[in-house]
Amino acid sequence: MTPAQAIPAGFAVNADIIKGKDGNARYGNGNWRAQGLNSLEPGKGYMYVSGASATEERTLVYPSAK
Repeated sequence: MTPAQAIPAGFAVNADIIKGKDGNARYGNGNWRAQGLNSLEPGKGYMYVSGASATEERTLVYPSAK
């Protein structure tokens, strides 16, 4: 699924990044912009880097399917 499908609405803040082996996706102005990372696949590892505007602890629950 795409980052927009995988990350719940309202979770991402500006400057959030999802990093993967083949690239990344950055969140800004309400949209995910893929830079080589167009979809997230089960079984692959990703790193979620919270943007500077995040002010509190957040828990991401990745959906099993969409």
